[in-house]
Amino acid sequence: MEGWKGTRSMPVVVGVIAVLAIGVICLYALPVYTTKRNPNFGEPGTSEKYGDVKPLMDLAGGGWANDLARVGLVVAVAAAVAFPRSRRALQALLITGGSIAAMAVPFWLARHKERDSLGAGAIAAWIAFAVAAVLPWVLMRFDEASVATAGTGSGATSPPLWMLVDSPTLLAAMHLSPAFGAPGTSVEATLSGFTAGSRIAVRWPTGESLAEVNASPEGTAVARFLVPPTANAGRYAVEASNTGGRRTSVMFDVTEPVAQPVVRS
Repeated sequence: MEGWKGTRSMPVVVGVIAVLAIGVICLYALPVYTTKRNPNFGEPGTSEKYGDVKPLMDLAGGGWANDLARVGLVVAVAAAVAFPRSRRALQALLITGGSIAAMAVPFWLARHKERDSLGAGAIAAWIAFAVAAVLPWVLMRFDEASVATAGTGSGATSPPLWMLVDSPTLLAAMHLSPAFGAPGTSVEATLSGFTAGSRIAVRWPTGESLAEVNASPEGTAVARFLVPPTANAGRYAVEASNTGGRRTSVMFDVTEPVAQPVVRS
């Protein structure tokens, strides 16, 4: 089975959590607003942090902002961690929604009539949450994976490329079992993320067709093929592509044939 990291987009997991954490740290560590000066007594304005302001927000009717921000952060972090690459579109929507919800606190402070201006903490948190809201969409278009360096001896799915045709919000993926074997070995390819009903072709790097199957309504399929008997020992990129142009590739290790013992009568 694929490992947890192999099915997740780690730039999204690490990036979103890091940016949200920065926003929360700024919210608590830096002043979130500056109070008005009292010109009659010459008193200077004072700055307060979120921990000091939070109880006052509850009393002033801003408790909804605290609750909404808390729920939004939980949703965004959970979406970043829980969703695999094959659900990147839904993951991005939930991260964006959660990050926007987290902006409720700086929004409330900005709208509060007793505040002159937002402090550095609220401004920095607002920016960080905004970055988290758009980050998954940016990473969706600039996936760091490349087919040339993808795949391992364990048969893990290669990091997929985002396709600019045929519904780019979905991913094509393939898992080979086994991921190594001698020429003539029977291999099962589990396919997902293809267009429903499309014809999927599995090919050897030389262009030789290994198998063809139709994708299910969910965009999945299972193809079975034999490693070409003429293949030499080494690593080969087995490719799966459909009629819409979506493709993915996984490395397969061809081993030396096992010599059969000679039986003498």
